Formats: sequence, structure tokens, C-alpha cells
Amino acid sequence: MSSDPLSNLETPFQRVIRKNGRSKFKSKSNNLEITQPLTEHEKSKAIRRIHQAKEEISSSNLFKSITVALQKGLKILDKNSVTEIICLGLGKVGEFLTPKYQLAVLLCLSDIHKIEIKTFDPVFTDDDRFILDKFNVKVLSENLEGKYLASPKTVIFFLPHCPKQLTNNILWSNWGLNLCDCILICNSFNKIVEQDTTTNLLKGANYILKIVPHTEEISIENSFKFDDIFNDTSLHVFPVSKLKALPSNFWQFCSEPEYSEEDIEFVKRKP
Repeated sequence: MSSDPLSNLETPFQRVIRKNGRSKFKSKSNNLEITQPLTEHEKSKAIRRIHQAKEEISSSNLFKSITVALQKGLKILDKNSVTEIICLGLGKVGEFLTPKYQLAVLLCLSDIHKIEIKTFDPVFTDDDRFILDKFNVKVLSENLEGKYLASPKTVIFFLPHCPKQLTNNILWSNWGLNLCDCILICNSFNKIVEQDTTTNLLKGANYILKIVPHTEEISIENSFKFDDIFNDTSLHVFPVSKLKALPSNFWQFCSEPEYSEEDIEFVKRKP
């Protein structure tokens, strides 16, 4: 895959004119968009708004809930700290409100734990990468589809409202005792199970389904003024005591997940 995931799209694009007169091109098959570059003024404005969002987040009850949940999670794992944050599916920080606030959470966590943030999203533009660099966020160049190995580090995987397939792939990549090195801040596993039928889960999230009974899920209070940005978000950890108590045959099913071409929200790596 090239460093610009939009450069080798094979599907046709349709042009859409936005209210402000700027045009963008949207893939009919996977909802990726190519947008005209931001002006210098727009980039400066986006950077300023992210700083403002960070100030709001740092003093919010939401962030207090996140830090309390993380402290509980680390205590359950018998760990003192985390070593890395990997964020997937952040979105266009240069243009939209939601990713600005989600990035603000990452920046506040990074300040507290003094750790590097790494991120990837197929929709990132050069402008997004420029803005993220201003905040010392490392943009990963390859779409690994969520297949990241945490161990021997302790990694926070931050997946704000991401497709369940990405979470499923993280679980598969760390299947076994390595899961105790993963802290997932993402859509609630319990909500995923409640909202999906077992059949659909087996198609798109079989590893989530298998690990739910052995997961400690800590809910995050959705008290922020924009209640659709962090709704249904929980912190998930996998206590080593629970993992070790499982029979060996539990871990033997570990085939690499495969997903239907109909899962258009999940952007696959290009061959």
C-alpha cells in the first residue's frame, strides 16, 4: 500500500459540492473522500480549535471518567503505566469537529503518561498529516487493518466509533496471554453483543464474541456537551488471571479473520 491510501483507489468518484463552495470527491464503494487542500488560514484555524478542544477536554468530567477508568484498568492488569497509544479511525482532524475532540483526548492522555501517539486512518489527507505533526502525533503509513501486536509494550488502542472488524483484528493479533498488554478504548463490547445477532457477530466479530465473558469492561461516563462523540465508549482490559484460567483449547481457534466485501465501513488494505 502506498503512503497515500487514496492515491490508488480503483473505484469511480462522484463530485459533491459543499455549502461553502469547496468540492470534494467521494468513493461510492468505501466512503473515502478526496477533498481540496485546506488554505493556510483553515489549517491555522483547525490547529487553534484543537488547542481549544484540548483545554475543554482536560477540565471535563468526561476526561475525569476516562482517567479513572484507565487507573482501574491498570490496577486490574497490575501495571503502573502504559507505553504507547495507537489510534485508528480518528477521521479528518482538519475539517470536522468530532475528530478534533477525540484527538484532544489523546493529547491529554499523552501529556499525563508522557507517551507517543501513533495513528492511522485511510481518510487522512496531507493537511491532516500536517496538523497531526504539529501535535507530535506520528501518522503510520500502512493500513494494517488493526493487526498490531502490543506485547511486550502496554498499549492503549483508541478506536473512536470504529468498525468492529478493527477491534476484532486487534484481538486476533494478540490472541492469548498477549491480550493482557492491550487496553482498548472503543465501542462497548457488551453493546456490540446486545445490538448484533450472534450470526452477524460470527461474520464480523467472532473474537469479540469469544472474549467478552473474560473481559473487564469499564464504562466511560458520556457527560460531554456533544453527547454523540463519546457515546457507548468503554475501556476494556483482559486480566491475566482470567486468561490463564481458560483451557488450552480456547486459544486453539485462531484463524485470521476474513470479512465480506459487503462490509463497506471496513477499509481493507490494498493488494
